[in-house]
Amino acid sequence: MFSDFFQQIIGFLVVILLARKLSPDGYGFYNLILSTVTIFGVIAQFGMSTVVIRELSLKPKKSASFLKKFVIPFRFLSFIFSLCVFMIYNNYTSTIENHWIIYLMLMILNISLWDFSESIAFGHEVTRFSSILNVITSILWLTAILLVPEKMLNVHAVVIIYCFLHFIKAFSYLIIVTKNFIIGYNEQESYLGGKKILKMSLPYVWLLILVTLSNQLPFQFLNLNSNHTEIGFYSVGFKLMIPISIAVGTGFKAVFPALTRLYSINKKEFQNKIKLAFDFIIIFGTLIAIITSTTSHYWIPFLFGENYIESITVFNFLIWFSVFSILDSLLSNGLSAAYKEQTLALIATIDVVIIIPFLYYASNYGANGLAIIKLILGAIFFLYHLIIFVRVLKVKIIDLNFILLISFYLLSLLTCLLVSSIFLKLLFLSFFVLFVIMYKKTEISLLRNQIIKKIKNFTE
Repeated sequence: MFSDFFQQIIGFLVVILLARKLSPDGYGFYNLILSTVTIFGVIAQFGMSTVVIRELSLKPKKSASFLKKFVIPFRFLSFIFSLCVFMIYNNYTSTIENHWIIYLMLMILNISLWDFSESIAFGHEVTRFSSILNVITSILWLTAILLVPEKMLNVHAVVIIYCFLHFIKAFSYLIIVTKNFIIGYNEQESYLGGKKILKMSLPYVWLLILVTLSNQLPFQFLNLNSNHTEIGFYSVGFKLMIPISIAVGTGFKAVFPALTRLYSINKKEFQNKIKLAFDFIIIFGTLIAIITSTTSHYWIPFLFGENYIESITVFNFLIWFSVFSILDSLLSNGLSAAYKEQTLALIATIDVVIIIPFLYYASNYGANGLAIIKLILGAIFFLYHLIIFVRVLKVKIIDLNFILLISFYLLSLLTCLLVSSIFLKLLFLSFFVLFVIMYKKTEISLLRNQIIKKIKNFTE
């Protein structure tokens, strides 16, 4: 989490520099490339990350055999398959010109190598390798953008630098995990067969493809129905969400092994941890959304320039959507820890079937239309995801505390997005925040009194 925080500060500076130096049109095309790479990078991963982390955390002594016999061959074949699908897609849509294709292939390879290496390290509950490599690469990335003369810093130069740095990072990680967890590691025969691994992975690869499509298709649809400038506006709002999503995603991935074990040995404690996470996400997510959306019309033009003033509305809607997105990630990790990947795949399929036509239609109204529709659908999806989560795992999440916190979030959202007067905004938001503070203070006091009473009874 510390390395992600540092990395995203650097990444935020890079986003500002690139957006200002490339212009909305150039920055939009650069993000179209990254969007395309992300989609086909998911295919190259083949949904193996969660399976590898889960199985290595449960049977670490059998990791070398498991990786050599099954994971490595699967990942190699999935990478080749992703390149074939990309070539067919690009030939049909002509999204990317031919002279860019070699860079996209290298970027897909980088994603595949990094995900493979990180899943092995995280499966052994070792996160320091990711931390060090991410921090070093972030510093080099920022340094390169600062040192390259502005006249030479075009989209082509940016893509070359990006490819080179991320290849070094991914290849270095591969060497590290090979040395530490594959070569010379205590060899024991893997308890899994190829068919079982394939069966466990398929729901995840399907799930990852669907989730990635819901995130990346807006870029593709804007390219079809609008222009690169609208992609640039949407990219600024979307990029500002990435630090949050990456930090949360890495945090969930890092605690996933412990969450898996907790569900198998103590479901009551598993339920309590999920409820605690809900409280934390809603309270702090709402406060961050209040602060950033209320002040966005000041700092976005200041940071990115007047050319990106259209990104303010995009950001305001997406920052509130991000709270729903993080809560959904918590639900997904909970289901995955309980081996409910088939349920996850089914939910994601329903989501994408619903969201694709809405995104395609909204892209005709530019970046603002896409941001608004994502927030509306995010609220609807979270509601039915929560109902499924509670019924499938048979846990009690929805109580008075949860309803009050969700109400706090919704009232704050409506105030920030619909009330124009800054005085009324501050008045309403102050009331909502004070109410939550008083409520949580009372709740903590009651909990403290219960603990004191139990201790007293025990001593007596």
